[in-house]
Amino acid sequence: MALVCYNNSMSKRPPKKSTPNGVWHRPDYYPIPVGLRRARDWILPLKWFGYAIFVAGALLNALNIYPLNAVFMMGGGFVWAAVGWLTRDWPLLALNLSLNGIYIAGLIWNYS
Repeated sequence: MALVCYNNSMSKRPPKKSTPNGVWHRPDYYPIPVGLRRARDWILPLKWFGYAIFVAGALLNALNIYPLNAVFMMGGGFVWAAVGWLTRDWPLLALNLSLNGIYIAGLIWNYS
């Protein structure tokens, strides 16, 4: 990134802009790589889809329907891992990949 001069001072960032209600906001909240700019449009639908899959998995878990509950929870985990990757939220990605590893290990343990 090249240094750009703003207000006669050398800075890497442009000055922050405020919204009408005074809340500071950054247009690059989700820092997505240049080749994936359109992926930003998929973040909110992916979050809701992952939420729905997790709720379905929790319902199946409450009804003690195994292994379908683990499959749904893995599906939701992979969707949320994709959201973590797209938004560069590394703790979210690590959490969901770890949980998916636990679900996979449990399925292998019970069906091997």
